[in-house]
Amino acid sequence: MKADAWMAHSLLSAPMNLGWLDPVEVIEAAEEAYRRGDVPLQSAEGFIRQVMGWRDYVWHLYWHLGEDYRHANRLGARRHLPGWWQDLDGDATDAACIAHTLSDLRDHGWIHHIPRLMILETLRHNEVGAPTS
Repeated sequence: MKADAWMAHSLLSAPMNLGWLDPVEVIEAAEEAYRRGDVPLQSAEGFIRQVMGWRDYVWHLYWHLGEDYRHANRLGARRHLPGWWQDLDGDATDAACIAHTLSDLRDHGWIHHIPRLMILETLRHNEVGAPTS
């Protein structure tokens, strides 16, 4: 993970979410890459499924659940994020996985969903291994 900050992700979500890049054009480009023989079928299929399927599912989910969905607090979270978490200060801890994850998020504005879920969310909920500063 440390050697590949993007972990083979395309980083196209932000431009698509902001409307700078049309998801249909992205799908068509992936299909064309497959047809040219530049990528194997399973890679093109998986990528297209993620762009088309997941985006469509989430878009419809927001419509189905209504305008209040994104502001709902269904789990009743009440605690505020600790300062070290908000500051993304990787130097505030000796724990390499925490330091690397915080620094990558601070430096790139993006981290893979695995460290986001397994490291940052665990820290946020339990404050286990929280930096001392």
